[in-house]
Formats: sequence, structure tokens, C-alpha cells
Amino acid sequence: MGINVETTITNNYHVHINDIEMIQIFMNLINNSIDALSKLSKNDKWIRIVTKESGQFKHIIFSDNGAGISQEIEGKLFELMGTNKEDGAGIGLWLSKYIIEKNGGDIRYEKNAVGGATFVMSFPIKINLSYL
Repeated sequence: MGINVETTITNNYHVHINDIEMIQIFMNLINNSIDALSKLSKNDKWIRIVTKESGQFKHIIFSDNGAGISQEIEGKLFELMGTNKEDGAGIGLWLSKYIIEKNGGDIRYEKNAVGGATFVMSFPIKINLSYL
């Protein structure tokens, strides 16, 4: 299949979320990208995972250079049972959004400038203050 996975992850801040729940979200987004890329015949396939901080938020950005998401599907991306896959259950993005929001975060879809999909998760940064 030949998919290049690139990561640029900073580890300066912590976010409030259970490890198992974060793994669930990552696996869903990675599997969605793999599904989209596996249908393409091009040679340069990639998935990028980048973290950035801005203000009081940490952003985790998943991008791929797959075929992207049609306008028809865009409005239904995070709906329960909303899927465009023949063998999809329509739970993955809905569950990811539910987990992120219950932990005080947000997820949104953005069109990728080079084709493909970009999902941006934003979480409030956990700041530990200790006074001696």
C-alpha cells in the first residue's frame, strides 16, 4: 500500500483525556485515512499528524492526501450512523466527537489544500501550578 506517516508532535502541554479514549480517536482517524488512501493508485500517499499550541489550546491535526470528502458527506460527518463506506457502521467519527467534547474539546473537518481530508482536534491545555 505504501503510505508514509509523518509526525510532528510537541510534548509541552498535557490535555485532560483518558489514554484509552485518545487511542480510540487516533485509531479511528488513522483507519479512515488508510481506507481513503488504499482506494487510490497514486504513489505518494501520506498521513500527517501535527500538534500545535495556540492560546490555551493544544491542536492535534490529522491530514491525508486521499480523495477528500464530498460536499454531500461533509454535513453528515459526525452524525451517528452517517457513513459513506459500504462496510462502515457510521460510529467512528461520531464517537470521536463525543469523546472529544465530553473532555472539553472540539473537532472539525477542513478541506485539505492538496486534496484529502484534515481533522483538527482542539483541547484546553492543562496547566499545573504549584506554589511552594
